[in-house]
Amino acid sequence: MVIAMATRTEARTLIQALHLIPIASTPFPRYRGEGIELIVTGIGPLHAASAVGHILTHSPATQLLNLGICAGDRPGQLYNISKVIDDPSGKSYPLPPSTTLPNKKLRTLHHPAHKRFRELVDMEAAGILVGAKPFQVKPHIIKLVSDPYDPKRCSPEWVLTLFQRHLKELLDIIANLKRGGT
Repeated sequence: MVIAMATRTEARTLIQALHLIPIASTPFPRYRGEGIELIVTGIGPLHAASAVGHILTHSPATQLLNLGICAGDRPGQLYNISKVIDDPSGKSYPLPPSTTLPNKKLRTLHHPAHKRFRELVDMEAAGILVGAKPFQVKPHIIKLVSDPYDPKRCSPEWVLTLFQRHLKELLDIIANLKRGGT
């Protein structure tokens, strides 16, 4: 299983909880543990697509999970993403709904969100999907709402707090996917 996360701050809690060890620092930081490889993609859809293509070339996987933060109306809420809309192209990518988490649509921008949208907003999900497509791996995307469309309100400390608060749920999602669940 591969986990893709945009920043080390987002990834730190899972790296520690899963006892992942560093295996590479370039071109993307990568960590490995029992049946899991985690890659830190960097921010933005181009970085995300490149990182996912890189890791799936070097570590073929049947499960790909994108975990990260997003902007939305309910900071602190965890969502399964059931549809990703690439803002510049308008392309949309349907994803499987969850029966255990609330499902939401997500819009991927190439810049931070400074205004409100109908959907949740991130900067990586569409890139994750594009990077995974040649490998015929359908990603699962789980997002934590970090801010109400105001990136200045999203500090590294707040991001760590969010991931620590939801650690048990995230570990359950990872364990379920490793067992072949959805």
